[in-house]
Amino acid sequence: MTAVVPTLDSNGWLRGIAEKADALLAYFLISDYSQSFLHQGQVRSLPYLIQQYPRNHIELSNEAQRSVEMLLESYFDSVDVHVTIENPDETLGFTEAHVDLRFNVTVRQDGRMYSLGRLINVVNNKIAKVTNITRT
Repeated sequence: MTAVVPTLDSNGWLRGIAEKADALLAYFLISDYSQSFLHQGQVRSLPYLIQQYPRNHIELSNEAQRSVEMLLESYFDSVDVHVTIENPDETLGFTEAHVDLRFNVTVRQDGRMYSLGRLINVVNNKIAKVTNITRT
């Protein structure tokens, strides 16, 4: 049986590959690491990773990739996640105050494949902007 993703809105249980992948990645972007007492230490959370690795962008991207993989593996037959550091404006440079993370995700379920991407702009250790991107 294919795993479903629960929601707390009128959508109820998500079963479609695209809906599940989009929702799970969104949950990762907004979840609070300490939001659950029952599942303490098991909540995957980008804000928590940003807090843990404020000056180490390489480790931040590695841990974000590992966390998204672990989250998605429970819901799909296979997952392929790549998180890279982007620098759209060379004049900004890599600073503590600014980093862009590019998420490229491909999931497979029941012989079907779905790809999605997000560019996460982190400013002053907070998520400032999330942009949907198309993989090329």
